[in-house]
Amino acid sequence: MKKLLSAIIAGVMMLSLASCGGTENNNESSSSLPVNEQFLSTARTGMIGGAQFGIGADPDDILSYHHFDDEDYWNNAENADKGLQMLNVDYIGGDKVRMYTEDTKYYYLESDKDSGIYFVAYFGNAYGYTNTTTDSYIKATAGISPVYEGAASDDDLFFLYGGSVDTTMLAYSVDDKYDVDFYFFNGMLIATTIQNHDSARQYGVSEDESSDLSSEI
Repeated sequence: MKKLLSAIIAGVMMLSLASCGGTENNNESSSSLPVNEQFLSTARTGMIGGAQFGIGADPDDILSYHHFDDEDYWNNAENADKGLQMLNVDYIGGDKVRMYTEDTKYYYLESDKDSGIYFVAYFGNAYGYTNTTTDSYIKATAGISPVYEGAASDDDLFFLYGGSVDTTMLAYSVDDKYDVDFYFFNGMLIATTIQNHDSARQYGVSEDESSDLSSEI
């Protein structure tokens, strides 16, 4: 009887050890997320994965691609099925020009048009990330560490209507050539931008702005 009882106890212990070992393996695999190779490979070309044009693009090419002011194209019902978004163009102060569709904004300087687009903001699925992607997921899978994470200022969000209220950001420098920023509301991705790298750029809310916000609360 004692031998039988000992065998049963030994069997239970072996099952328990096997179960614990399996749990540890599962936790390890779920906590180690794969690097999003699409992010760095695409950003290194000056593009946002999803946007049609990137840094340095010729504004005239964007106008042509979107059939800007082409009434024959836009009045043709057959073209509606092609899914092309209509382009709008604004002069927004000085010689800055904004070209925008439903999901993309391009900026260039009229006085330096030959240099092409210097800033792109994209509101669709960027680099494979969607608008349900969290800031923690992007940080875990980007493959490089952010140069800044925290509150976004109005200067950071000049391209976004409504300013910086409750908006946070993850900022990345890609090979010191391009700056890629991800913006979040309630922890969810709402916009992605790319521009030429600026080593002197100040990120986020300044101390003066933080003081102003604290005094208003």
